[in-house]
Amino acid sequence: MVRTRLDLSPLPRAQSPELDARQQAVVDHCDGPLLVLAGPGTGKTTTVAHLIKLYRSTIGSDEALRVRVAAPTGKAANRLALALADVGQGDIPVSTVHRLLGRYADGRGYRHGPHNPLIIDLLVVDEVSMINLAMMDRLLSALPNKVRLVLL
Repeated sequence: MVRTRLDLSPLPRAQSPELDARQQAVVDHCDGPLLVLAGPGTGKTTTVAHLIKLYRSTIGSDEALRVRVAAPTGKAANRLALALADVGQGDIPVSTVHRLLGRYADGRGYRHGPHNPLIIDLLVVDEVSMINLAMMDRLLSALPNKVRLVLL
């Protein structure tokens, strides 16, 4: 069983002047293990960047929050990496879902799954509507027991 360092208890409230009222409401009510953000032009990336800062503040100074960000295509992953860099979160690894799961070069499967879960505390997945059910099943089965999952 893989354990994460991220406590799933309620997060501290933190006002941010960069967020509008809707985005601040999301940040204020993101205590559960799953958060789904949807809607065009709603500032999802900015909201997620602030959530990541908030999650990082809950981890002790001697530990680092293990965050990964993934998207279904390389183009979407690159776009998200640039957007995160623009809001001060450029140190977060961004990859495709296939690369995150460790797809073998010969196409025979994936390194991570129920038998070998990802070692992460927080996973943000962008463009979720582009991921087919089989890949989403693989991704969800590769998550550790305690993880925060943000779907965009």
